[in-house]
Amino acid sequence: MTSGPRLFAQFAAPPNLLGYCGTVEAEDFFEAAATSDADHLRARAPTFTGAFPYLDLIARCNGIRDPLDERVVDAYWVGSDLLSRVTTSAIGDHVDDRFRRRTVDSASRISDSVLRGAEPSHAFHVFGIYPWVGLLRGGPEGPALDILDRCRIAPARVTSVTDTTATVMVRPLEWDGRWISFGEPLERNLAWARDGLSLIDRPRPGDIVATHWEWICGRLNRNRLGRLRHFTDRALQAAGVVPTHATIAN
Repeated sequence: MTSGPRLFAQFAAPPNLLGYCGTVEAEDFFEAAATSDADHLRARAPTFTGAFPYLDLIARCNGIRDPLDERVVDAYWVGSDLLSRVTTSAIGDHVDDRFRRRTVDSASRISDSVLRGAEPSHAFHVFGIYPWVGLLRGGPEGPALDILDRCRIAPARVTSVTDTTATVMVRPLEWDGRWISFGEPLERNLAWARDGLSLIDRPRPGDIVATHWEWICGRLNRNRLGRLRHFTDRALQAAGVVPTHATIAN
């Protein structure tokens, strides 16, 4: 199994390369991810102030000493039963400590997400914490839907591969003014390597993969695919952007 620091970096490096989060030494972090330099990855992981506090919360609530334990990292990015052991009060305190300074409207929306059963996954952070869902509801949607679509961890099926990119089929987010849903599959061309370095082994046509910000971040076996779909549904429900108890994740 992929080590925890490497697994964290596979998903964290793509937005970091775009300057969205994490260390200012993005190229060094990417190289450390590609070469499995665990010491470098551990030293830089806390600079990802969006993701790392969730890892710490999940680890503490599950009696796991290392926030970069691979079980903790997988729970955050993909979802697992570890999330269910984080109590509503624990995630409520976590959210209050980190996000209490947001505007009244955002704070109310986040509190509502917690009360609807939010779990400390990346999907919850995307749909429940980031402001983009609020901007969707304020209309017009502008770039909000596209950002949500690319920031979420999305499953996709590989159809063709080059030395640095792969064409995948993925179902995009759609917004009808009230609810989020998933559209018909469309093609996207995503990176899996650059400059002779890669975050994953070369993908193959037919692989089911996880995607994040224009990159393929790992393969999804049946178990991980099921968990990603389940916890994405849970996050959408908590954010109040799908009908209650809907099952829509692609």
